[in-house]
Amino acid sequence: MMCPPRVPHGALDTKGKMRARPSSGPWRVSDPTLFQMTLVAALLATVLGNCGPPPYLPFASPIKKLYDTDFKTGTTLRYTCHLGYSKISSSSVTCNDRGSWDYSAFCAKKRCRSLEDLPNGKVEVKTDFLFGSTIEFSCSEG
Repeated sequence: MMCPPRVPHGALDTKGKMRARPSSGPWRVSDPTLFQMTLVAALLATVLGNCGPPPYLPFASPIKKLYDTDFKTGTTLRYTCHLGYSKISSSSVTCNDRGSWDYSAFCAKKRCRSLEDLPNGKVEVKTDFLFGSTIEFSCSEG
C-alpha cells in the first residue's frame, strides 16, 4: 500500500492534488500567496512612479551631463535651448507618478529678420523666416 506524500501547509484532495488549508495563524515564509504579494510589491516599487532616461528633445538638452538612467517621481531636470532656439517658458521636465516625463515645448525657433528687396534680383521665401528655413536668391537678367 502506497501512502500519500506528507503535505506540511495544505491538504491533498481526493485526486491527490494539493489544496490550501485555511489558516488563522501567522503567514509562513513558504506560503505561495505571501511570496506572490511580496514579488508584486517589489516589482511595482521599481516600476511605478519611476522614470527612465529623460526625453530626447530636438530643441533642447539637459543642462548637466546625466549618468543616471532611473529617476524618482518628482525629479525635475533643467534644460537649455539649442543654438537657433530661444526660451519661451520654464525649461524643465518632471518625472510624474505614472513613470513618464511631463513637459511642454519651452524653446521656439528664433525668427530671422526680414530681408530687404534685392536690387537686380529676386528673393523667394519658401516657408518662413524661422531658424533653419531656406531662402532662394536669383539674379535678374542683364
